[in-house]
Amino acid sequence: MADPEVKTAKIDEDACLECGMCVANCPMEAIDNPDDTHTAYWVDADKCTGCGLCEENCPADAIDLY
Repeated sequence: MADPEVKTAKIDEDACLECGMCVANCPMEAIDNPDDTHTAYWVDADKCTGCGLCEENCPADAIDLY
């Protein structure tokens, strides 16, 4: 289970451009689009370490850490 002290990335689906930059920059492979539809990116909270690389590299500013 995810550590409640560690921030986790959250993706705003309405703001997401579906470019895949978050997936490409996540060193933990915590962001995925399992069916490659490019409409449903999601974050695996158990893998996310809250490093912020996805947030920093998102051109749409659609990711926040909570």
